[in-house]
Amino acid sequence: MGGDVGLRGYKAGSFTGNKSLLFNFELRHRFSFTWEKVAIGQAFFVDSGYAWKRDDDVQLDDLKFNVGWGLRFDIPSIFGKDILRFDIAVPVETGDVLISIISGPVFRYDKLTENTEK
Repeated sequence: MGGDVGLRGYKAGSFTGNKSLLFNFELRHRFSFTWEKVAIGQAFFVDSGYAWKRDDDVQLDDLKFNVGWGLRFDIPSIFGKDILRFDIAVPVETGDVLISIISGPVFRYDKLTENTEK
């Protein structure tokens, strides 16, 4: 667990096991302007989760947390239905900063492409 689609404040594979719990909360905002056929939005997020080994008990006290902010770019002519995401995440316990860039359908803006697909 960790990385672009899990706990965004931790590197991919930071937590491994056969039992996991993950929560992702996002507050999304689409900017009212568009640039050519590009819709732009932003997201404020909180992630929480952990992964436990087979013999470990699931303890909610083990959960890790990060907070962050990101930009979302919907460019259908290049990415189709995927969104280009730039995220900056900070683990609550360490204060380290992790930046990620990914393209994919994760946390897709349902209405972000409303004016760009025409």
